[in-house]
Amino acid sequence: MRFGVRVIKPLIQIVKPFIDVGGEFFKPFIDVGGVIVEPFIDVGGEFFKPFVDVGGVIVEPFVDVGGEFFKPFVDVGGVVIESFVDVGGVVIESFVDVGGEVVEAFVYGFKPDVHCALQPINF
Repeated sequence: MRFGVRVIKPLIQIVKPFIDVGGEFFKPFIDVGGVIVEPFIDVGGEFFKPFVDVGGVIVEPFVDVGGEFFKPFVDVGGVVIESFVDVGGVVIESFVDVGGEVVEAFVYGFKPDVHCALQPINF
């Protein structure tokens, strides 16, 4: 299904700070916009809280690795908005740009060719 609108792609990168070195995991420090931060991740598959730079603003996206809702932050024309999607691939609520105007598009029960606002996170 297509709605004739341009999908906003978020300026967001989920990081995986755990690195396998000789079979052991360690958590390095990450440079976000010149600020050294330490992201929190539970290797068992629980919540993790990475720090992301969105348009120069440090925000914390919330992700549930079990497949529930997560709340990324998207920069649309310098304005940070929230976009809600389902990790399973079904769009629940997304923001789209129609002729430069940000509107809310409520879609349910289908998998679009391009996920509105954010691609699912694969671990």
